[in-house]
Amino acid sequence: MTVKKLVTMKAEKTIYKGTYLKLTERVIGDQVFETAHLRGAVIVFAKNSDGKFLFIKEQRPHENQKVRLKPVTGFIDDGDDWLTTAKKELREEACLIAQNLELIRHIPVSGSIVTDKYFVIATDLTPDPEPISNPDGDVIEELIYLDLEQAIAMTITNEMPLVFDSLGLFLLKELKL
Repeated sequence: MTVKKLVTMKAEKTIYKGTYLKLTERVIGDQVFETAHLRGAVIVFAKNSDGKFLFIKEQRPHENQKVRLKPVTGFIDDGDDWLTTAKKELREEACLIAQNLELIRHIPVSGSIVTDKYFVIATDLTPDPEPISNPDGDVIEELIYLDLEQAIAMTITNEMPLVFDSLGLFLLKELKL
């Protein structure tokens, strides 16, 4: 006869809650499981009329890598959705308005890290007549337009370090956008 052991699970407990991150733990049996919950975020690939994609070279004094090259990105604020955030981040980081914004993929991430990533392509770009300031305090050094193959090569050689956002480059390639 097989005896099944009853496993007890305690309610999830919040250990830390900040603006962008919440850390929880849950006890299941005699194991403690920690989960990091990150705010959802947009990754906007702004494509110009020449078919090149916009990347932002910015100073990030609070990070280990003080200057980074990245697409337009941003966390989704409470009450906002991916579209509102994509429009806002494009204005804040690049002083651009896109006439067309299309969600090309939503990736819900679960496990030890939980978040939602929204990959967006922005086209029909025009300069923002009333630019809004970037509340993060990041200093934009340069706006750089790269073709897709250049951007992928820079990711592979670590000139533009591979982060989750870089997966969008491979998605753009696969979808032939």
